[in-house]
Amino acid sequence: APRIIAMPPTPSFPLPAEAVDALAGTRCLVTGGAGFIGSHMVDGLVEAGAMVRVIDNLSTGFLANVSHHGQSPSVEWIHGDVSDAQQVDQA
Repeated sequence: APRIIAMPPTPSFPLPAEAVDALAGTRCLVTGGAGFIGSHMVDGLVEAGAMVRVIDNLSTGFLANVSHHGQSPSVEWIHGDVSDAQQVDQA
């Protein structure tokens, strides 16, 4: 079963040590990860040691917001839409 980790409503970066410890080695899905907020979430999760899967349809986000992760083994990019149940299942 997925483990849900509650984060403060306005997280501070760098993340608190207890959050980093809880996130290290976990798998996370960030929807809208190429947007302003989502891309910052991706950055924080990667810094914490999480494996991050990003799904975004780029309707308002920009691939450039996460392109600095390049070929990082910690980040997987999916060009998809969260309103498509099949794409979400695959993510």
